[in-house]
Amino acid sequence: MTKLSAFGRSKLMISQSQWLRIITVAAAVHVLVGCTTPASRFHKSAAKHGLQRQTQAAALITYTKGHFVDGDPIHVYLDGDGTPTLGRGRIARDPTSRDRIILDLINADPASSILVGRPCYYGSTAKCHPSQWTTARYSAAVVKQIASAINELIPRFPNSKIILIGYSGGGTLAMLVAPALHRLDALVTIAANLDTEAWLELHGYSPLLGSLNPANEPPLSPKIRQFHFFGEHDKNVPVEVARHVIERQESALVEVVAGFGHRCCWPEIWPAHIERIGRLITTVVD
Repeated sequence: MTKLSAFGRSKLMISQSQWLRIITVAAAVHVLVGCTTPASRFHKSAAKHGLQRQTQAAALITYTKGHFVDGDPIHVYLDGDGTPTLGRGRIARDPTSRDRIILDLINADPASSILVGRPCYYGSTAKCHPSQWTTARYSAAVVKQIASAINELIPRFPNSKIILIGYSGGGTLAMLVAPALHRLDALVTIAANLDTEAWLELHGYSPLLGSLNPANEPPLSPKIRQFHFFGEHDKNVPVEVARHVIERQESALVEVVAGFGHRCCWPEIWPAHIERIGRLITTVVD
């Protein structure tokens, strides 16, 4: 074994006071990291994307991007389910999404956009029960709160096309929210679970007690144009679990994107897709 020189030994010797300072700093860093929440991290990411945080009806948190002008299209986004539970079925204290794909989609969208949160997401102070982000995350109560927040916005822009866009579980909610809106020109879903019972059976998950299922709801008004996108390789929400729901709709188009999965790589193609949707809905005669 190589012996340390006197110089080497002195380099390894740290005084008790130095160790105390190191431990104190490490503990402080641990506390700072531990105090950050998914909601606070999401807020920082949203700010970097240029979104402004606000509070809408029922204390829901919303984020806005762009300048809202009557006559210009307004795109309303709903995020996915986030992280309802942690490992081994433990309920998350903060269900806010750890994934930032919804922010990437909004960032890629040239239109003025608003991201509407759910009860208890994004640091919302709305009173809610853990069931509202777990088993009852698609409940009538959640749908009503989201619809109220959107309906608060719509009258301010009577000449604007309103497009509701939902990613993953946000698409599930979009289908449920659409009938409750005062006005809606188009509904867009991306990798959305449109038949929750079929999806649960596919994965062997427990029932979503207290939740609504879009597959059991009446078809939407044919005045609402629908566009549903799925990834060819999406194992989480394959198009097969939703196709029969879409076929019941009178004004719906479905597209399966080759090579895509559940999250890859929607923001990359989003500018072209949202532009095409805008052109299609402007051709509709009211």
